Amino acid sequence: TEAAMQCIREKMDLIDIEDDNIDAEVLDSMAVTQEHFKHALSQANPSSLRETVVEVPTTTWADIGGLEDVKRELRELVQYPVEHPEMFEKYGMSPSKGVLFYGP
Repeated sequence: TEAAMQCIREKMDLIDIEDDNIDAEVLDSMAVTQEHFKHALSQANPSSLRETVVEVPTTTWADIGGLEDVKRELRELVQYPVEHPEMFEKYGMSPSKGVLFYGP
């Protein structure tokens, strides 16, 4: 719908909003394009993210016993990119997009 709305916004100077009808020539000239979809992607948020509440945990790394190698890997993959994005930029690296957990 956002792509279609952008198409309509571009033609608003040709549409009389007080009139009940829209001229057929104006309607015929409207077509949703790839550019409209690109614009929509930059404007819209996925519905799953609209009402997301972020909880900050009170658990620290010190509360988790053992598994030092696993904790180090998690820090490097998840925590460092968020806390130090400038380091990744400095060295031309792309941080990971996420972590997939599996197993029991």
